[in-house]
Amino acid sequence: MKVYFSHNLRINDAKGIMSNYITKASSTFTLSNQITKPGITVEEIRRLMAPLIKDLNDIGIPLVNPEPKFWSTYAKFGTQPGGPSGGTSNSRLVSRLVPRSNLADPTSQTFNTTMAAIRSFVEDGGYSFHSVDYAPTYETAGYPGSDSAVSPHLRNAVMHMTGFDSRQYDASLSDELWKSSHARLNSYVQKLRDATPLSGAYMNEADVAEPNFQYSMYGDNYDRLLKIKKERDPWGLFYAVTGVGSESWFVEGTGGLPTQQGRLCRVDA
Repeated sequence: MKVYFSHNLRINDAKGIMSNYITKASSTFTLSNQITKPGITVEEIRRLMAPLIKDLNDIGIPLVNPEPKFWSTYAKFGTQPGGPSGGTSNSRLVSRLVPRSNLADPTSQTFNTTMAAIRSFVEDGGYSFHSVDYAPTYETAGYPGSDSAVSPHLRNAVMHMTGFDSRQYDASLSDELWKSSHARLNSYVQKLRDATPLSGAYMNEADVAEPNFQYSMYGDNYDRLLKIKKERDPWGLFYAVTGVGSESWFVEGTGGLPTQQGRLCRVDA
């Protein structure tokens, strides 16, 4: 995995995208991945892959450079096995954005700490790991992306990590077991937070109980966004969990669970 992720910046800087799943079943671990890059030929993607294949061979993993697949449009890509897909399941999601600095030097302590946190999440925690590794920088965004509400953490990231706990969290789960399961999951996510202290979470796939969500999901934009929120919605009419200004509200009768099935009340009421 260290060898694989050591190629993150090289592929990102070439405007490629890595998509990965690391899963555990009993004592077996599986990595499945795709590397995609639009607007190039089959031979060009083979050259992009070649250094990664060589490094994996050098450590005893006998892979050949796979035959690339080419789709003329994204819509056609989505209809193929392994393409974009949707679906739902009972699972708890957690999210972390890994900054470029964490993966810049594969020999650094920062890189090793990041890899150790991912390994612990899968190997010790038994959770599934997914990441999409890409670089949505300010330069890539251009105008108006450089002055939008998009989290600065995302602009500095080269890995969007998502973790899944799908072993429980169904309708029959007791409140106490739900809390203990989440506490266990959170303890492994905390290792990833500790490895990326100046970063945050991608809000659309984050834990609804993400600590300090204001900084984690909005970064340094939060104060400006809260000011706009108060100007445009002084009544607090529009509410969403982890939305801007949501800390001014709470839901009654939740028993410490992240449910919204209760009366919505103002904190200062």
